[in-house]
Parts: sequence; C-alpha cells; structure tokens
Amino acid sequence: MICVLILFFISLIHVYWAFGGTLWVNAVIPTKTANEKAMNPPKLLTFVVAMVISGFAVVYAEKIQLFTLGSMSTWLQDYGLYVVASIFSY
Repeated sequence: MICVLILFFISLIHVYWAFGGTLWVNAVIPTKTANEKAMNPPKLLTFVVAMVISGFAVVYAEKIQLFTLGSMSTWLQDYGLYVVASIFSY
C-alpha cells in the first residue's frame, strides 16, 4: 500500500509541475551552470509522465487487491509490475 501512495504522490507532483508549479523544480532539473537548466521539459510531457506514474500505481493497487478493475487485461495484471520494476531499477 505504501508503494501505491508513493507513486500517486510522485504523480501529483508531476501534475503540479505540469500546471506551472515551481516547488522542488530546482532540486530535480539538472543545471549546466548556476542559472542555466540542462533541459526544460514541456508541460505536456510532464503531464504524460504523471499519467504513466498513476497507471503504475493503479497496476500495483490492482495486484495487491486494493481494488479490482474488471477491464484490466490479464497480461497487464501478470506482467505489469515487472515493467514498473524494470523502469525504476535503472
């Protein structure tokens, strides 16, 4: 359950950033020099990342039977966590 909450929290932070929030941005965006950011991710991409992370949380919540979704495919239930783990293991 803690993993689900952590993933949803990370997703909410990305939604906040996608809508213009600035909290913690300087801590997570790498910089080339003191004031020059190495990248400036577009707001749409940040929102897409938030939705993907929310999807990870839903897959995990389904796997631990926090709730059930009848429309989630069997292969996603069986192998979805392997995909999530492989992404976060790098």
